[in-house]
Amino acid sequence: MQLRSNIKTRTGEFTYRNSNHIRTAPLLALVWAGLLGMSIACGETGNATGPAENTVIIERMFATSSSEPGNVVGLFGGGDWSSRASHAPLDGVMLYLQDAANWNAGGVLEPGVELTGIQVECSGPVQTYQMFINGNRFGDLSCGEYTALNNRVVSLYLGGEHTYSADPLQLRISDIQFYVAGESEPQRAPVLYPEPIEATLTASSTTEPSAAYDVAFLFDGRREFGWVEGAEGDGIGESVQIDLNRSLEISGLEIMNGYQRSAEHFRKNGTVRSLQIGAGERTIDVPLEDKMGTQRVFFDESLNTDSLTLRIETARSGSQWKDTAISELVLLGPGGKRYGIHSERNAHQAVALLEKIRNTSLASLVGNRMTTDNTCDGEQYSMVLRANGSFVIWKEVARADREASYVMDGNWLPLKLAADVSEIKIFGRLHAIESLSSVTEMQSPYGPGANSAQTTETDTIFSDVLRIQTEDAAAENGAAAQSCFDLIDAPEDYIISIEGNHVSGWFHY
Repeated sequence: MQLRSNIKTRTGEFTYRNSNHIRTAPLLALVWAGLLGMSIACGETGNATGPAENTVIIERMFATSSSEPGNVVGLFGGGDWSSRASHAPLDGVMLYLQDAANWNAGGVLEPGVELTGIQVECSGPVQTYQMFINGNRFGDLSCGEYTALNNRVVSLYLGGEHTYSADPLQLRISDIQFYVAGESEPQRAPVLYPEPIEATLTASSTTEPSAAYDVAFLFDGRREFGWVEGAEGDGIGESVQIDLNRSLEISGLEIMNGYQRSAEHFRKNGTVRSLQIGAGERTIDVPLEDKMGTQRVFFDESLNTDSLTLRIETARSGSQWKDTAISELVLLGPGGKRYGIHSERNAHQAVALLEKIRNTSLASLVGNRMTTDNTCDGEQYSMVLRANGSFVIWKEVARADREASYVMDGNWLPLKLAADVSEIKIFGRLHAIESLSSVTEMQSPYGPGANSAQTTETDTIFSDVLRIQTEDAAAENGAAAQSCFDLIDAPEDYIISIEGNHVSGWFHY
């Protein structure tokens, strides 16, 4: 494809001098030597052009909270990760993994790696963590002890238990070691992860509310968040500028196209069909697949640059909204290097949010999992608001005729802040798993004698307003807890109501 001329960016105009092509080959950029104390320099891996085949690649990672911005990366760089202090910590670290056997395969990637075991070292007071593999509870993990897995692991979450502590607790993990099959016994695997590079991020536009779709979300490790352009139409010509603090050799990209919070979000929002990459006087056209998941593209010629512009050339319109989105990015270097961006925008988002809610009814809730003390007609709720702007609300239904689990997760933004009553906007995904056991044999699609229970699983997009009042404020406003919620002797009690999704009652932590 020819380099294009007269492509306007924040720094001026490009003029072409030569031709460039891209190939949708491997992307997997790995990174850094020294990960977990193990050298991963290409010349020491047994593979002259990339990582050793037993290498575990961390595609992306994030922490639900951090005591210092970005310190989750310290897990693989000689430091550690620590959470914000909390009375009822429900924080943790999420890792998405790939193996290195197909590190140079292009297109939409096959995620996951075969692991025989894991060992986690912890330096804080909490020495037992809940472990979730591929979204399912696997069991508890004791720090300093080898835990057998023997699973293909796509995602790994390590989190603290929900236990109230009079003194705030801080979760602290200092090392994560992965083990793969060896000739006679499991062997510790080298690890490659996105090296954090300091940079300034600028978007030509962002849809409202801009705090929920900021350009910094491109490098936060979460597919549930991303940058969404805010121009009229499909966003053709909108761009992201990445100004690096040093020059890098960039050989490709790893990208999560579209808004990948759920299949419904992906379908209803737009995706990029063609992306133009600009560096100095050079531009390269990158075609992208209109699919969920992570995809890799490599350039035929690397770009040696300290500044990149990513411009939307063509896009697929969303079925409901014309906003075009990109969920995640990783920059790729030669020989399997991979780079993430650490920007001031990322670093200060949580700090700014916490400062904004100081001295309000939200201040002591963020980071603590709150639960109802009793069930209401077989229903029980719990929730957590996190400092990174995300939330989760769980609803469990256990009745004779019906069992169901609901999870609402997504963004939260302050609307009204006060010491006694606050309101926040919540929006994102409502995931429901419902089993109806009241279906008769005649109603069953499988006829007499078949299992009469019917189970459905759905994802829908939702938004709502959540009001949080202190107990005293609720009494003054005439609000009353539902009779099936018991008020217990806890340091803080709140009435929380979400009218549209039927969550209301007394919560405590």
